[in-house]
Amino acid sequence: MTVMSEGIRSKGESGLAVTSAAATLAANPSGVQDLWFARLYLLKPLVISGLSAFWLLSGLIPLLSMERASAHFLPFMPEAAATALTLVTCLIDVALGAAMLVRPLARRALLGMLTVSLAYLAGGTLLEPTLWLDPLGPLVKVLPSVLLTLTALATLDER
Repeated sequence: MTVMSEGIRSKGESGLAVTSAAATLAANPSGVQDLWFARLYLLKPLVISGLSAFWLLSGLIPLLSMERASAHFLPFMPEAAATALTLVTCLIDVALGAAMLVRPLARRALLGMLTVSLAYLAGGTLLEPTLWLDPLGPLVKVLPSVLLTLTALATLDER
């Protein structure tokens, strides 16, 4: 930075216009895309780790109380099927959360998150539409997760 601040000096006449680093940067100011990239790049690890934690926890927490978690399905299916469906959805959530942390699998995990989120929204809306009015907002919370997943997809690749 010290060298750049002093600019470039030439001993001879090369015919090239020599400018200081400050003049070069002033001639090429940052655009909105540069500012967005810089800000999003710093948030990228938080977005990735936050999404991963969200999916891991949403899969692990119901496993602590399978009976309570599967009770939501009991009006629509037998107890054994409700327990199996709860277990499968928990394992899917955990797999997606873990895959998000493995760089080669991250894109597929994000696409899986979008697909599963839309399936959860559709299933919840069809089977128990009153969940949209639940004070804890189990379906409403999926919408910001979808937006964060789209943000992660948009910023995942570095080139």
